[in-house]
Amino acid sequence: DGFNTFHRFKQAEAQARSSEAGLQDTINKVTQDTVEIYLETLKQTEILAVNDEAIRVLEQIVKKMETLAQIGIGTDIEANQSRSRLVMARSERTTTLRKLRDAESRFTEVTGSAPVDLAFPDISTEILPKTLEGALNLAWDKAPAIEVSQAELEAAEAEKKMSIAILLPK
Repeated sequence: DGFNTFHRFKQAEAQARSSEAGLQDTINKVTQDTVEIYLETLKQTEILAVNDEAIRVLEQIVKKMETLAQIGIGTDIEANQSRSRLVMARSERTTTLRKLRDAESRFTEVTGSAPVDLAFPDISTEILPKTLEGALNLAWDKAPAIEVSQAELEAAEAEKKMSIAILLPK
């Protein structure tokens, strides 16, 4: 059959590798989304804690500035500035809380469960490449999207050879 069967087999083999690499690429993207939203949720939780502490401190400062203004040591301007800082801190907290709720919602959407007892992971740098060149080489060698392209190219080449095989003697 002019090697038509052989090239069909090669094409099917390349298409299977392409599908497998495409699946791995999808898995990598979902994993990356999960890690990103996990870290974003942790980050917004930490920022909210800092905002809460800032509000607590600013409330104490406002009370002290108002007391100083009442007894004549401080001015109303200083007390007003302190109140303005407190209002800004509360506004920032509201923004951070909205970002946290968005991150939690996205976390639930991506993972299927609510974010409970999240903790910063211990990341070992031993498994990471030591240089930028090493990281780029690893990415090039392991990138599923590149594997998909290579397998699709092989499938196309096999298809081209199949079209030539029709012209060969059987």
